[in-house]
Order: sequence, then structure tokens, then C-alpha cells
Amino acid sequence: MHGTIVQLVGFNPAARTAADSKPTLRHGQALPGCMRTRRSTMLAAQRLMLFPGKTGFLVSYRVVSELVGKGSTFILIILTARLLTKEEFAVLSLAYATGWILSVVSDFGMQIYLAREVAKAPGFALQILRALLYRRVQLSALLFLGLLAFSLATGWPAFRTAFLLVVLAQVLGSLIDFLCHFLRGVSRSDVESSFTLAYRPASLLVVAACLAAGGKLTSVAIALATASLLGLLMILRVSWRIGQHGEAVAAASPVLLKERLAGLREFLPIGVGIVLSALYFRADLYLIEWWRGLEAVALYNAVFRLIDASRLLPAALLAVIFPRLCRETTTRAAIRYGFLLVSAGLILALGIRLASSWIVTLAYGRDYLAAVPAFDILLWGLPLFYLNYLLTHQLIAWNLQSYFAVLCGSGLVVNLCLNVVLIPRIGIEGAALSTVLTEVFLTAGWVLVLRGRRRRK
Repeated sequence: MHGTIVQLVGFNPAARTAADSKPTLRHGQALPGCMRTRRSTMLAAQRLMLFPGKTGFLVSYRVVSELVGKGSTFILIILTARLLTKEEFAVLSLAYATGWILSVVSDFGMQIYLAREVAKAPGFALQILRALLYRRVQLSALLFLGLLAFSLATGWPAFRTAFLLVVLAQVLGSLIDFLCHFLRGVSRSDVESSFTLAYRPASLLVVAACLAAGGKLTSVAIALATASLLGLLMILRVSWRIGQHGEAVAAASPVLLKERLAGLREFLPIGVGIVLSALYFRADLYLIEWWRGLEAVALYNAVFRLIDASRLLPAALLAVIFPRLCRETTTRAAIRYGFLLVSAGLILALGIRLASSWIVTLAYGRDYLAAVPAFDILLWGLPLFYLNYLLTHQLIAWNLQSYFAVLCGSGLVVNLCLNVVLIPRIGIEGAALSTVLTEVFLTAGWVLVLRGRRRRK
């Protein structure tokens, strides 16, 4: 397939050599019929490459897998919210947030760097994966041990074991996501989609069985950690096999491999930006717990999970088109896909807004109706969530990581200031409003940076 695509777009070295051996045409001379036909075919093929049939299939397949994956996660959240006490569900929510932040800090942007580098140099895929995965596991282990030591002196003694197991499950899940980025970089999002279709429903079944047997938070935590470990071993084996195809190329060019890994230092701003972004995105849970208690955490996290479940479209789209964004030299693709995502976000937000109370009641029961106003506020930020997901990937693809870090740091400051003012006054609605206003601030920043780059070009 790769050879066919290369020939279609006219970058086959052998074909170019053969063409160079032919006599050139004089100025004004018409092309022969066979050459005109070949040239028109080439131009048509190049136009079709903008939206190839395979890309459409991969995006559709990814949407289906994301729908199943997000749906499984969403059902898991619903089951735990309904069958656990609000206190247990709040601790589970804080453990999810802590595990996610811990994962982001230990990753420090390496998974996006991994996807970008293997997309640009697929011959070195396995070697790049091996080097970065080793660092990733080391950092994850160190940070988890630090959290373990910290939790012995703080936290909720009755839920400490369950809290740590859920955090561990999140860390293992982040390693799965790390390997999924590797698959995206080598343009094997189909394998990632197949894995998601198997792994997410299986995890749901395990947790559902624990809850059906009368298990509480500790049983759920054990099930989550076990499922994450088995899923990690499965996708690691698959990724290793795929990466072995380029092993001979990398062995013959150790200097080039070293050059690819040397760029990790330049990727430091991305890690800083992602960590700052994660802090602003989930710091509100800790502030809500500080000022409003565990019950407010349960309410806010429940509706925030509804928003998170609706973001499958940008996740599916970016999983497929990220290698293309790395190769783009203009903002045309970003504008085209951005318009698509904003339109989809607006339509979805308006549709959900009309039935928000019914949706919250159906998902969590009448005990969570108090979270509907916060849910309605978060819905207005949905188009911006979609758009910013695309814009941040485009910045990273174009090596604008310094701007990314600065804007994420600014967004964290804006978000914390808003939360400190609004949460004590209006509770979880203040946290929701702070999130939406921060997304407005970030959208303006991303657009200004990308417009500035286009003008310089």
C-alpha cells in the first residue's frame, strides 16, 4: 500500500529516474496523449489524497471504537455512581483525577513526541518506542512511590487502599495510551481501534461483575487495576510486533536514531504545557472538596463525565489525522477540521441542553439533579473543547511547543483565579463557569499563535 501511494503522488525514486531519461518538451509543445492522460490521473490522485477512502474508513472505525470505549467507561461511571455511596464515588472521582495528573506528569508529553517521531521516521519505530517506554515506566514508578509515601500520612484511612489501587489503574492505563500513540504514529489506528473494542467492554464486565456481587469501592479498585495490567500486557505485545518491521533500518543507522531521540529535550515545553493543562483541567475537583465537601465532588464529577463522554469525535479524528498534521505546511487542514468540530460541538450541545435534566436523571438518578445547572454551563464550552483539542495538536505538530507551554501556564493561572473567586460563592456552578471561560481564553491564544505563524510563512 505504501508503495502504491508513493507512486500515485509522484515520489517514487525509480519512476522519477525513468522520467528523467525521457526527452524534455520544448516551450509551447503539447504533451502527447498518453502523457496528458498520465498527468491528469496524477493530479486527480493528488486531489483524492486530501480525503482518501482509507482515511474515511479509519476515522469511521475509530469513531465506532471510541463510541464503544467511551460508552463502556460511561456505563462504568453510571454503575459506580448508582451502586456506591456518594462518599465512595467522590473518593473514586478524586482517585481518577489524581491518577490522571500523576500519569500526565510522568509522561511529560512523551507520548505525543513518540507519535510524531515514529510518524516521521517509521524505520526507527521500535527503537524509539523502547527508549521512551523505559523512561516512561521509570518516571511512573517513582511518582507512584512518592504518592504512596504521601498517602500514608494524609487522605482517607478507610479508603486509602482503594484510592491507591484506582490511581495505579490510571497509571497503567496511561501506559496503554502511550502505546496507542505509538500505533497512531505508525498509521495503525485500526489496531488501536480493535484493541479498544476488546479492552474497554471487557473492563466494564469485570467491574460490573464485582458490583453485582455486592462489592464496594475496594473490589472495584482491584478489578480496575487487574484489567489495566492485562490490557497493558496485550497492547505491548502487539506494538512490539508492529515495530519490529523497521528494526533492520535502525540497526543500520544508529546515528540517525540518536538524532531522533535527541529532540526529546526540545520537547520539554510540551511536557510542561500538558502538565499545566492537566492541573487546570482537574484542579477544580480538589478545590470543590476543600470548600464544598465530598458530596459536591460527586455531583460535579458526575456531570463532567457526561461532557467527557461526548468528546469522542475529536479524539477519533485526531487519532487518524495527526500524522497528516505533522506534514502540513499551511492552516488549511486545521481550518477545515476545526469548522467540522465546532459545528458538531454546537449541534451536540444544543441537543443535550434541551434534555439535560432528563439525561442526568436517567444516568445517575434524582439524587444528582442538583448538578444540572453546572452541566448546562459546561455544555456551552463543548464546541471550544472540540476546537482546542485540534488546535493544540496542530501547535505540537509544528514544533510550537514553547507557545503551547506559555498558554497552558496562563490558562492555569486564569482558571485558578476564577475558581478561587467563584467556587466559594456559587459552588460547582462556579467551577463549571471557570472551565468554560478558561477555554475561551485558550482558544483566543491558540488562534493568535497559528495566525502569527501563517503570516510569517
